[in-house]
Amino acid sequence: LFFKIRNCFEPTDTSFFDFFGRLFELYVSNMLKAAVKEAKIGGYKFIDEFSYGKDQSKRSSDAYILLGKSLLIIECKSGRIRKETKLEANEKTTEEDFRKYVMKPIKQANKAYSEIISLDPEKFYGCK
Repeated sequence: LFFKIRNCFEPTDTSFFDFFGRLFELYVSNMLKAAVKEAKIGGYKFIDEFSYGKDQSKRSSDAYILLGKSLLIIECKSGRIRKETKLEANEKTTEEDFRKYVMKPIKQANKAYSEIISLDPEKFYGCK
């Protein structure tokens, strides 16, 4: 279904990816909220994406799960690894996909976390 809808747009039009990406983030958020609520082990805290910064123009990572002093940061990416990476182990696409889907999200999450902690050290209940 994803590809059938995607093919209705021009190849250079990214509006569908933006729309689908936001739906994917909401889906992940809803699944995490439900998992935390139904967890057999108590103490989990779900923190949804939020605005921060002087003018509230920056967005946090997509979700957080806190357990004691441990914090899991979730940064959703709706893109997909290319077939050249999965099937052919093409070195160039593997490196590009790793940067795009692993390194960039880690850096993005770390930057947001660092900025948030610098503004409000207790935002994540003292988790460092």
